[in-house]
Amino acid sequence: MPKPTDPLEAVSTAARGIQQAMADWDAVNDSYCGEDGQITDTDGWESGIVARDLTAWHHFQAVLEHGIPFLILTKDLLRPNIPHVTHAHRALVQNLSSAYRTLHRMIDSPHEGDHPLREDVVAEIWHEMAIWAEHAPVVLEAHRREAVNPPKPTLARSPRRDGPQPVRAATTRMPDVAHAAVLSAAAQPEHLLGARLHQRTADYLIERGMAQVRPLPDGHRITRDHQFALAVHLTEAGRQYALEQGARAPRRRAVVVACGSRKAAPTPGASTVPAGDLYTGSYHRALRRTAEVLTDHWGTVYILSAQAGLVPTDRLLAPYDLRITDPRAVTGEQLRHQADAFDLEHADVIFLGGGKYAHALAAAVPHRAMPLASTRGMGEQLQLLKHARADTDDGLQLRTAWWAQADFVRTQQAVLRSEDLGRPAAAPGSAGRPLRTR
Repeated sequence: MPKPTDPLEAVSTAARGIQQAMADWDAVNDSYCGEDGQITDTDGWESGIVARDLTAWHHFQAVLEHGIPFLILTKDLLRPNIPHVTHAHRALVQNLSSAYRTLHRMIDSPHEGDHPLREDVVAEIWHEMAIWAEHAPVVLEAHRREAVNPPKPTLARSPRRDGPQPVRAATTRMPDVAHAAVLSAAAQPEHLLGARLHQRTADYLIERGMAQVRPLPDGHRITRDHQFALAVHLTEAGRQYALEQGARAPRRRAVVVACGSRKAAPTPGASTVPAGDLYTGSYHRALRRTAEVLTDHWGTVYILSAQAGLVPTDRLLAPYDLRITDPRAVTGEQLRHQADAFDLEHADVIFLGGGKYAHALAAAVPHRAMPLASTRGMGEQLQLLKHARADTDDGLQLRTAWWAQADFVRTQQAVLRSEDLGRPAAAPGSAGRPLRTR
């Protein structure tokens, strides 16, 4: 089959090929590991990694050939009104340059061993290949959209007038009690309104869209008679109000970690164990330790249980024997209801775990950042997790980068959702679901 010569088509074909190589490996890599996540078939695992990398390299050569013309053809997409495309384009530029530097550095490098040099090459530039597989489709889709609906020409702005410029008026200040309740909740990691809040104040905030009683995990709404016995949280509109009033109101953060197969037995006389203590495998413990550091000052840790779905660490669970791919495992619909219940749509979310769990979470939390996705297996994941939770400047820098990625992915999903719906982004506090997944 002849290779595409058009840069757009060549890059599109290459990105799909790299994505397919990654998906094929994700479908089988767990078969080389035991129940605790440790590699049991080292030779098979290493052979699979080499096969994946060489397949991806076969496609990435088209990027090396057509990448620069592709980036030139799409540079007009660098505009403030589409920041997710601008970010993707700049990431492609940076990583193509990095790939070229790596290749030039390796040309004269000594090589030992029986594997061909190309295996060392792809190991060195795997990160760059993964970045192109992730970001090139974003730029291609934006280019396709503009080909169908070209942007309207921008009218010249009138000269700036002398004197003070009008300032947008802030939201009208609410009554003192409601105002104080919102500002206090905005300063809490879960944006939880105080338990001693008067019912009339809660009703006032809920009616104005500033607060909400979240749906139960099974999707049913809580009746007014029972809502005050349960938690009432700020909506995104409530957080925005706090910001406009000059208060500190950071966006909520959540880290979701995959469960594990090894589990603790309940204490004598008990039948359940808190989810945070249930999973004892070394891989899960590494995920949990890193999640705790990521949320040390601000954020919440949830566990993605194959049986119970999204659960906080204090949720009581009975030991079970189930994998996320089992027909009896939690369904995508159940996970969507749970994501609604925790209002994850407006939170920055990081997922830590394997590919199958990430796939299961995709429809419920499409805006999850997946910093482990580009690693080359369990060993690299454990090293990266250790680096991320280290109490060093490098560890802090890596954690900051992960949260920046989560913020970007959430913003990107909001933009894509609004484009798909043909209207501005959903009003804060609404429960509309994104139409795309990563």
